[in-house]
Order: sequence, then structure tokens, then C-alpha cells
Amino acid sequence: MAMRIVEVRSMRTLLALLALIPLALVSVSCRQAKDRGPAVPRRIIAVAPGIVESLFALDLGARVVGVGNYAHWPVEVETLPRIGGLYDPRYETIATLEPDLAILVPSEAELEQALERLGVEVMMVPHESLADIETAISRIAERVGVAERGERLVEELRRGLRARAEPLEARVLLSVARQPSRAGEIYAAGPNTFLGELLSRLGATNAASDSGQLYPRLGFEEAVLRAPEVVLELQPEPVSPEDEAAWARDWRAVAGDNAPCVRVVDGSHVLLPGPRVDELYRDLEAALISCGVGSGRRLPAGAAAMAEVPEEPVAIDVETHD
Repeated sequence: MAMRIVEVRSMRTLLALLALIPLALVSVSCRQAKDRGPAVPRRIIAVAPGIVESLFALDLGARVVGVGNYAHWPVEVETLPRIGGLYDPRYETIATLEPDLAILVPSEAELEQALERLGVEVMMVPHESLADIETAISRIAERVGVAERGERLVEELRRGLRARAEPLEARVLLSVARQPSRAGEIYAAGPNTFLGELLSRLGATNAASDSGQLYPRLGFEEAVLRAPEVVLELQPEPVSPEDEAAWARDWRAVAGDNAPCVRVVDGSHVLLPGPRVDELYRDLEAALISCGVGSGRRLPAGAAAMAEVPEEPVAIDVETHD
């Protein structure tokens, strides 16, 4: 009888130990997963075009399942589902895509909260200065498991953005996405934007350098009083020769003989803080050189702006701003 009791107790002990084995295995598995860190994302979404471009520049296009409405580069982007924009995100579309990572910029804070409620991991990256572009690329690359590719891409950008040995010394106003013949609506790129930093690396002086805003809104007369020698009209879409002439006429109409040299820099890369910023750097450099900057023979005030511009008068809509 005593022997049978001992056997029963031994069997109960053995069964209890066997029951603990799955728990132990789960505990070990959890510790191993924790040691490995978060899972590598395979279904990524992003709204900001510059972030979308960074993902493709990192050779992550195969993992991108949804992009914002304004992303158009590279061409592969055009085949991807659109998830809306900053003010009109398409939450139903996002939910059907089942993303495991959303990469956002600070202006998309509301979207961040909504996605977190949907259970989507959100990664916020900076998105304004040249240093922000590097940081965003490095952080994205590290999070998705391609850190070495991120390092190479950042190094490529740094080589492409080296400051000129011979500075292009001129006083320059960067006009952002202004419509032709609407002279009263000017947003200038301030010195603390990636656009202003590119101008500084070229050796030029920003005519809006005293502004404490990233993109100050200037009355047209105020812009003229800042005495820019060159105005670069930055446009995100291709510009026709007629529109380019219209921008030059705007400045002539207000500044007269003191009109600056006006050049249009256009293209889908022009206003995007992303991996094509070195291409924009070269475009800005070429535009300044085309105005005679750095050659020791800069065109007289107004001469370049008037080149190849029709003489017919054009009505300019000049507005005053608070």
C-alpha cells in the first residue's frame, strides 16, 4: 500500500513537471524574440513623397505597399495603392493593406495617432534640414534591416553636397511654388530649411536670412526691397517657356531697371527633402552660373531678367498681406 502511494505521488510529480515544459519553452522563445528585437517590417506605408523616395533609394520598393497621393518617383510608385495625403488620409485603404510599419514626418502627428489606434507601428522621422534627411535615411535603414545600405546612401549624398571651393557669391531669393503673374504671393525659403542650406553651401547669401520663419510670406514690394541679385523660382512641375517669361516680367513690373536675374528651377525633386537633394543642388548651382554668378562678369541688374521676354504689358495681381 505504501509503495502504491509513493508511485502515485511520483506520477503526479512527473505530470506536473511535464506540464511546465511548454511554459518554459514559451518563456525561452519570448526571451529569444526580445533579444532579436522587433520583427523586420515587410509591409511599409508612407505619405510624404521624400520618405517614399528614401525607401526606394534604400532598395526597399518591394516592401512598400502604399504611398501618399503626391509621391511620383520612381516610376514604380505609380502602380502602388494611394493612401491619401496629410489632410485626407484613406484609413479604409490603409486597413486593407495591413501595414506593419508606417513611416511619418512631424506634420503627420494626427495620422500617427489614428494609425496607432489601428495597431500599426509608427516610426516618426525628421524632415526639414539636410541633417534631417541624413537622419531619416539612417533611422529607416536601421529599422528595416538595411543599415549598411543606409550608410552608403548617406555617404553618396554627402559627396554630392560638398561645398564649392569657389563660392557663388550673390544675394539670392528662393521663391517657393509661386504662380506666374501673381506677384503678391511669395513664400521664400528661409536659411534653416534644406533649400536655404543648399544655397549657403553654394556660397550665396539668402535674401530672407533675417527671417525667423522657415518659409516667410513676403509682400512683393518687400521682396524687391531685400535687393536680391538673383531670384530662383522653385517649381515642383515642369514649366513652359511662356511661364518662365511671365515670372521674369513680374519682377520687371515692380523693380524696373533694378530687376534681378530670374531663373526657374523645376522638377519633381525640387521641393522634396529626400535622396534626390544632390540633384537639386546641381540645378541651383547651374541656375546661378547661368546668371553670371561666379564668373566675374555678372549681368547688370535687370538685363538677365529682361532677356527673351516679350515687351507686351502684363497685369500683375499685387496684394498686400498682414
